[in-house]
Amino acid sequence: MPINEQKLKKANDWFKTKGINWKCQSCGHNEWSATDIVVAPKFEKGIVLGGETVPMLQLACKYCGNIRFYAAVPMGLLQDEPKEQKQDKTKESSLPHLDI
Repeated sequence: MPINEQKLKKANDWFKTKGINWKCQSCGHNEWSATDIVVAPKFEKGIVLGGETVPMLQLACKYCGNIRFYAAVPMGLLQDEPKEQKQDKTKESSLPHLDI
């Protein structure tokens, strides 16, 4: 699920309230880009195809490409979008920059 400017602002606001340490665990740099909202299966007694998933905001270190994930639901990133935004899946954009 692509991340738009509204969700990026909401993520930035949420991160500011949490005191996140932005130093990359792999390279020590601290510049990150929000790449997408992705889902992963929940692991409860194994993976169930078509079962529950956990939506996560995926961030990539701009220096080394290390990936971080943050749960999207507590951040408020999965609230309903206007219909026209849901239908516009073909619009490509560069990686948004996080204001951190």
